Amino acid sequence: MITPRTPQELADSLRELSSARRTILLGGAFTKNRLGGPITPADETVSTANMRRLLQYEPKDLTISVEAGMPWAELESTLAANGQMIPLDPITGPGWETATVGGVIGANCSGPRRRLHGTARDMVIGMTFATLEGKLVQSGGMVVKNRSEEHTSELQSHLNLVCRLLLEK
Repeated sequence: MITPRTPQELADSLRELSSARRTILLGGAFTKNRLGGPITPADETVSTANMRRLLQYEPKDLTISVEAGMPWAELESTLAANGQMIPLDPITGPGWETATVGGVIGANCSGPRRRLHGTARDMVIGMTFATLEGKLVQSGGMVVKNRSEEHTSELQSHLNLVCRLLLEK
């Protein structure tokens, strides 16, 4: 299993594997593998589990930037220490305690609070993607008026792995 520690390492790994025409299974903690049906065996597995840093946190601005491999529970604990939360109820249960922020956002796990607060992807105000060409593509930023969907609509039809997420609470 390839477990890069930085977005650049991830981008480099994806470029090398793609150039070698290797099939790739992408994920973090792989807690949502069964949500999409059967998975075709891959030549290589790439995990963002080692990309779990808190990059920037502005409690007064209600924004936080974390790497995709950060466990969801760790994000919740960080916010709770400041009396804050992200109003989502991602799927929980046995084995889900290791779910990553990238997995929750990627699978759009929202729960019943979505009716009032929106879905997981509605909380995203910016992202950094690693592409199979080895590029890092950024969208949005730490200002709440930025909306990543305005900047990433073209990326949604291509295979990309989220490296970094900026969230509003």
